[in-house]
Amino acid sequence: QIHPAAMVFTGIIEEMGTVASIKKSQKLTMWDGSVGEGFVFVVECTVALEGAYIGCSIAVNGVCLTATEITGTSFSANCAPETLRKTNFRQIQVGDKVNVERSMKGTDRISGHIVQGHVDEA
Repeated sequence: QIHPAAMVFTGIIEEMGTVASIKKSQKLTMWDGSVGEGFVFVVECTVALEGAYIGCSIAVNGVCLTATEITGTSFSANCAPETLRKTNFRQIQVGDKVNVERSMKGTDRISGHIVQGHVDEA
């Protein structure tokens, strides 16, 4: 399995997804295994689910998210409060359209773009 830090994106949107739900949780497992307050973000999409697996990286509005659950029509990602503070996610509502992109494979064409999707500051 590829280390998450190695995940990169082309920055070219593959599809528009729909926010299916945003639920606050007091006991959410974060990317580093710690447990704390956060929210579960669920996005309905199709293209990004092709080849998706638990732990894969999917960019939503340019932000790298880790899939924690995958269904036939959507994926879920656990997000820390920092994600809300440093992205436009604090403005997103259920039903909103969002940009969705799978992380690229080492064999994919990059079309002149390469971005990481990890937000440090906004």
